[in-house]
Amino acid sequence: MNKKQIQEALNDKIVKELTQRNLILVNQVKELTALLKKDINKSYPSYLKTKHWKRIRNKVLKRDKFKCKECNNRKSLQIHHLTYEHLFNEENHLEDLITLCSKCHKNKHHEP
Repeated sequence: MNKKQIQEALNDKIVKELTQRNLILVNQVKELTALLKKDINKSYPSYLKTKHWKRIRNKVLKRDKFKCKECNNRKSLQIHHLTYEHLFNEENHLEDLITLCSKCHKNKHHEP
C-alpha cells in the first residue's frame, strides 16, 4: 500500500468509528428522553420552579412584549410549548414557546 491508500484506509476507519459512536450517542439521548417523558408528570412541576426555567420564561415574556399572543391580555401570563419536542432544552429552541394568558392557555389545552 502506498501513502495515499494508507491515509484513505485510516480515514475510512475513523469515519466508521465516529459514525458508530454518534449512533450510540443518538440512541442514548433517545432513551434518556423517553425516560424523562415517562417521568414528566413528577419532574415537570419541579422544573418550572427552577432558576433555569425562570430565565427562559423571562426571555419569552420579553420577546412577546409581556402580552398574550392570542388576545393581547397582559394579566396571568404563562408560557406555552407549541410542541414538547424540546422539553427541558427550551433555551436553544425559544421559537417553540409562546406567551399566553391563563384563559388562552387553557383553551390551547382544551381544558374547561
